[in-house]
Amino acid sequence: MAFITIEDLYGVVEVIIFASTFASVKDILCEDVPILIQGYVQKDEKSVKIIADDIIPMDKAEEMWTESIHFIFDITKADKEHLIKLRDILQRYPGSCKSYIHVFDPEKIETVIALSDNYKLQAGKLLTREVNSLFGYDAVDIVGSSVPSQKFTSNSDKRKFRYA
Repeated sequence: MAFITIEDLYGVVEVIIFASTFASVKDILCEDVPILIQGYVQKDEKSVKIIADDIIPMDKAEEMWTESIHFIFDITKADKEHLIKLRDILQRYPGSCKSYIHVFDPEKIETVIALSDNYKLQAGKLLTREVNSLFGYDAVDIVGSSVPSQKFTSNSDKRKFRYA
């Protein structure tokens, strides 16, 4: 079991890591790397604490918690060659995340296309960088959800977020 203190620009909070969680994250805590803590808040009259369910290095969060990857293209800036190169990029990153293409015309409408299971992807910085470089703008939107844990098992407890 461990007690750690984390802080940001707004304050300090204690994190409690029970033995079952600590056994799998102790190496991460010894390194000097940013971490992401998933857990729940325990609040009483005197203090606020976080009970940690999982801790991962920040640079692995996108890879581990991505639910779907969305590619947003301005039809006025994309052509057939871009889409062929995009297909080649996507084939290099097989994984388990659903993927979607959003094609929009700034003056008209947006169309969303769900890609087949052949294009389930592994999220990560390299994929995002390659696609953004191909199109010359931020064309990738990552949608994530929390890692399944013992505390949050029902669908109503799942939280969704977008990576910035």
